[in-house]
Formats: sequence, structure tokens, C-alpha cells
Amino acid sequence: MHRQAWAYWFIAPTTLTIFLVFIYPLGVALWTSLHYDIM
Repeated sequence: MHRQAWAYWFIAPTTLTIFLVFIYPLGVALWTSLHYDIM
């Protein structure tokens, strides 16, 4: 159980970081494309 808790605390921030690294540029690209379409 202790090992699972350690694994969770190690994996959770890693997953969050990967998620942000992948989603943030995608969101920025989508946002800029939408603004260019409006302009």
C-alpha cells in the first residue's frame, strides 16, 4: 500500500506535466487560428 501511494504521488505530477506540455501548445495554436479566422 505504501508503495502504491508513492507511485501515485510520483505519477500524478508527471502525468499533469505531460498533459500541460501537450495540451497547452495545442490550445495556443487553436486560439491563434481562431483569432486569425476572425481577423
